[in-house]
Amino acid sequence: MNAIDAYRKNILLVDDEKSFLLSLSEGLRDSGAEYGILTAENGRVAFEAFWAGPRIDLLVTDLKMPEMNGLELLTRVKKDFPRTRVIVLTAFITPEIERDLKAIGDFACIEKPAEFEDLRQRIMDELRLPSTRDEGTFGIKEESGGAQIFIFN
Repeated sequence: MNAIDAYRKNILLVDDEKSFLLSLSEGLRDSGAEYGILTAENGRVAFEAFWAGPRIDLLVTDLKMPEMNGLELLTRVKKDFPRTRVIVLTAFITPEIERDLKAIGDFACIEKPAEFEDLRQRIMDELRLPSTRDEGTFGIKEESGGAQIFIFN
C-alpha cells in the first residue's frame, strides 16, 4: 500500500495482478495528476483501507480476486461508503456480471485490456463528477481505441 493525502482526492486501485497494479499506479503518478494513490492486492485489504485512513474518492477495482472478490467489495463499499465513485476493470462482461453489478450500484465498468490513456481519462472524469448521480439507464459506450465502457446508473 502507498500513502494517500487527506487534502487531495484519493484513488484506491485494487487488482491481484501486481504488475498491472504497479504499472497503473506508476503511470498515474507519472502523468502529473494531483491526487493521492493507494493500492491493494485484494478486496479484503482494499476494504480495510476505507476504514484505516483518509476519505477514498474513487475505487478502481478488478472483479476476480482472492480473499474478497470485487462484487463483495463493491457491495460493502456501496453500503458503508455510498458516496465513493467506482470504476470496475474486468476481463469480460457477461449478462450475469452485468446483472450483479447493476444490482449493487451506479458505476462505470471498463473491459480489460484497457489502453492506459483511456483509463486515465476515465479516472479524471470520475474525479470531476459530483459524488452522486441522477437515476439513469445501463448502456455501452464505445471509446477511442475500441475500449468498451459500460455505464451502470
